Amino acid sequence: MIANSSLLTRLMDHYDELLLSPGKLKDYIIESLNIKKKIVEIDEYDRNERNVFNYGHTFGHAIETVSKYSVSHGQAVTMGMDIANFVSLSMEKMGKQDFEFMHKLLLKNMPAFHLSVDMIEDYFTALSKDKKNIGKNLGCILSSGLGAMQKTQIPLDNKLKKVVIAYFETYGSERHSG
Repeated sequence: MIANSSLLTRLMDHYDELLLSPGKLKDYIIESLNIKKKIVEIDEYDRNERNVFNYGHTFGHAIETVSKYSVSHGQAVTMGMDIANFVSLSMEKMGKQDFEFMHKLLLKNMPAFHLSVDMIEDYFTALSKDKKNIGKNLGCILSSGLGAMQKTQIPLDNKLKKVVIAYFETYGSERHSG
């Protein structure tokens, strides 16, 4: 998603088949490594462009924490990417059509986890401890669409809390059906 790879839609269309036959992942692995190589060559010391690899991690790490690590890292980051996209949508950085397309793709790897309202304070406590934060601002990667991610600092406040609650109220019960 961070590079808007031409293989992304094909990967998600064949997701279940690929899980059953990991040997068919070669093209996707090579594509992923080429994307990473290109970005690392631009930003070897992870100070600028390479930060996009944190896409989904800020919100995902907090999912791991509040779920007591019952949600795997990969699935927590998937949900974190979707939350980042929803935050981007709420801030009008991303259009509804882009959000819905990316959400449909991410749904394939979405964990069976729902953040209940009574867990929201614990979730925000976990977010507040992220190492990418500056002061009372949450350091995260937001998106304006495929291949368009930006490192951003957003206030860790009640407005963000309402957006996260709205995300879970709207999308929290959706899961991959495969």
